[in-house]
Amino acid sequence: MNSTKNKYQNIGFILFFLLLNCVGIILSHKLDLPLWLDSVGTMLGVYYYGVYAGVLCVLVNIASLCYLDSFNVVSPLISAFLIYGTSFFKDKHRFDVNSIMLFSAFVIFFSFLISLCINFIDNQQLKGNLWADSIIAFCRDNSIRLIGLPLAAFYLEFLDKLVSVFLFFISVRFIFSRTTWFKNFNKVEVMGRSGSSLKIALILFAGFIGLLNYPSDVEASVFKVFARERHPQTDFLSFSVQQTVFNQKNGLLSGNVTSIATTSDGYIWIGTYAGLLKYDGNSFHRDHGFEIIRNIKCLYADGDRLWVGTTDQGVFS
Repeated sequence: MNSTKNKYQNIGFILFFLLLNCVGIILSHKLDLPLWLDSVGTMLGVYYYGVYAGVLCVLVNIASLCYLDSFNVVSPLISAFLIYGTSFFKDKHRFDVNSIMLFSAFVIFFSFLISLCINFIDNQQLKGNLWADSIIAFCRDNSIRLIGLPLAAFYLEFLDKLVSVFLFFISVRFIFSRTTWFKNFNKVEVMGRSGSSLKIALILFAGFIGLLNYPSDVEASVFKVFARERHPQTDFLSFSVQQTVFNQKNGLLSGNVTSIATTSDGYIWIGTYAGLLKYDGNSFHRDHGFEIIRNIKCLYADGDRLWVGTTDQGVFS
């Protein structure tokens, strides 16, 4: 009876750690936080359940990022390092303030190193993050372009890992250590003989991730197109669409465009976190007097008058 109860408790806590990562990633992306929030569940899983629980957390992180269409190589690589780091820390150090400070420095340094190396190879890994784009754009506009990428990577990894390790420490020291189940945790067989808990947790969470990734309306329409191709109808029209992509290679200040508006004089205005641009149909221009505008959130055209809303500088007109 106790063995069955322990198994269900194991499953419950493993699912909680997985959900912690999943919710953290979604909140980070939806609220544009300067954090990844994808590490706390991984560290807790490794600390209490071992390496296999950590690997399961990494798979959940990948699934969550794919759901948000924001997958990058940096996240799973750093998570894999965290599995090793947490396991090593658990075996070699006591869980006190000095040890956790040493662990924080260890995690921050190597996470930054991994992120920097990957982003030097493929600088698209940080694209789309509000804070990283703002730092890179600021450095580029102030003639310190070379330190933009390292500074953005350090800022995000330092803040994220500092918060994550702090939450990990608080959770273990003041929450789980006061839970009756975790007080007697070392007496309970978790891995090996009761490894089925991880298997069951994996199946349950795989079903949950499957629901998250259920085809959207856009995907459903794609499926309908394929169905029509298999069963052609006489009234189905076929046509091609010409697509032109504007980015930093052909005039934009930043690939992260936040808003577009058209004034009555025919100009198209593009707002980015790096600044405001005017498009005349042939090329992009940055009008004199608009150089100070950064972090544009929205644009509104009232005739030939343009209103510019920013995240931290107020409203311009």
